[in-house]
Amino acid sequence: MRPKKLVPFLLGSPTSFRTKRKIRLTLKYYGIKVNRIVNEKENRKVLKSRNINSSKFPPAFDFDLHIDDLKGVGIESERLNFKAIIVEPTDKNWIEKIKNGIKNVG
Repeated sequence: MRPKKLVPFLLGSPTSFRTKRKIRLTLKYYGIKVNRIVNEKENRKVLKSRNINSSKFPPAFDFDLHIDDLKGVGIESERLNFKAIIVEPTDKNWIEKIKNGIKNVG
């Protein structure tokens, strides 16, 4: 059995159509390291090919966690049984919320 990867899964607005490089550099600036980023273009392609009717579905990418700012994604995570951290756009402690959420994924 292979070990699980803990990789933030970033798609939510407004990062959806940014390049993977730009997303990675933004996160690095805030001290958040990721192994892989899936942008909206890749997300749509994969979910369509698997006939998955959801805006986000991290298990399709073998991810343990999704980080987003949309409450609807939180609802999808409960309905489809995947882990998500929902960060309010006005949350001034968003970096800590993400870091703490990553620590609590198991």
